[in-house]
Amino acid sequence: MNKKIKKMKTNEEILIEFGKLLVGKSFDWSLSDVENLRTFSKPLLIKDPPTQYLKSLSSEEYDKLLNFLPHILITQLIGVLHIFESDTPFRLIYKEDGNDVDLASISEGLSTEVATEYGWVSQFSKLLTDQQRLPPLLALPQI
Repeated sequence: MNKKIKKMKTNEEILIEFGKLLVGKSFDWSLSDVENLRTFSKPLLIKDPPTQYLKSLSSEEYDKLLNFLPHILITQLIGVLHIFESDTPFRLIYKEDGNDVDLASISEGLSTEVATEYGWVSQFSKLLTDQQRLPPLLALPQI
């Protein structure tokens, strides 16, 4: 019987897979929830008072909020990822075929993978508009 040996993903493939998951399930999810709250189509959070507030905004005010929201979400993701790359006992571990890979150890800077011009958000967000794309040198918060 000829068993095909499965090759483990490369470090780059692991980071890309995690980046797509993080952006899709956190960043894009949060952006879409704001729109869902405003239109009340299928809100994922508590309906009031966020829904009332978002509906009270003019189109111009709402657009300004949407243009600022990616920065807030990215800052939050950077903070969370920084926990896993700093000197704490908490780690993000990828498991495959009995192997454990610490994501922070295979990245040049896990928290910075999110926020650069070619970072995960810019590459993988399905909701970020061209106007909201990140500048080449996004100022990262000091943690």
